[in-house]
Amino acid sequence: MKFIFMYFIFIILISSILLLLNKFISIYKKKDYEKSSPFECGFNPITKANLPFSLPFFLMTMMFLIFDVEIILFLPIIFYLKSSSTMISYLMISIFLILLITTLILEWMNNYLNWLF
Repeated sequence: MKFIFMYFIFIILISSILLLLNKFISIYKKKDYEKSSPFECGFNPITKANLPFSLPFFLMTMMFLIFDVEIILFLPIIFYLKSSSTMISYLMISIFLILLITTLILEWMNNYLNWLF
């Protein structure tokens, strides 16, 4: 019991030392306007550096990633079917496909698959 208490005190001491060391190392430095401005080959920037991105394009990429992950999850199931052909495996595959098709239909009905809003 005494060993656990000493270990706990040691961990608290080490973490406190690291936090204080971090505080002293990362002292807030004075910001310089020239260093924080964007650099374009020595010329002043004409347009803003932070341009907004297209939200429909972002939503389309998120849907693509979700469906891509679902397809990647579906591929090992095909190899699993070769090794076992039980009713439970067919039921699991059919539920997975029904969910995949249902989400596609819902996205189609809510017009999430259109490029222009």
